[in-house]
Amino acid sequence: METKTVLAVAYEDLRFPASQFRVNPVTLKPDIGVFIGGVETLLFDPDADESVMVLAQMSHGWKIGTSITPHVHWSPATTDAGTVRWGLEYTIADAGGVFGATDTIYVEQASDTTIGKHQKAFFSQIDMSAFTGLSCMILMRLFRDANNVADTLPVDVPLLEFDIHYQRDDNGSETPSTKYS
Repeated sequence: METKTVLAVAYEDLRFPASQFRVNPVTLKPDIGVFIGGVETLLFDPDADESVMVLAQMSHGWKIGTSITPHVHWSPATTDAGTVRWGLEYTIADAGGVFGATDTIYVEQASDTTIGKHQKAFFSQIDMSAFTGLSCMILMRLFRDANNVADTLPVDVPLLEFDIHYQRDDNGSETPSTKYS
């Protein structure tokens, strides 16, 4: 077997561009609208808790058991001041495991008030120590918690992307179901 060089601590993004989200047909969903010029993205309303569904399989390069850090890339669409509050509801299972009850975490961030400014809002880390296998899946609902008193930005919020930072420990897996040793 070929020997692999193991990297020191390294991080990678598991990326979900707004243009690829599946909007939830059952709950309130964000509009697709113009962000800048002719470029469109999802716009989350200031008066309703709109959401999108995000389904993720952890990469084979994920250092199994290490925490992950989800975050939102967004931008002010106006010069209005205020805070946007994002929520992330999730449940996790290893392959062959059972998805349990959901947990929800929140992050709040003030608008820079600069139209088109790229902002990143980081949720708290999610402990993944209970998940020990390849192909671990995370089912998520990302939403603007607009009905919460902490969400004070009075305008639509353009979502650019949702990402999950995860720690890598190698360059993948040796087979579809085993890590390099």
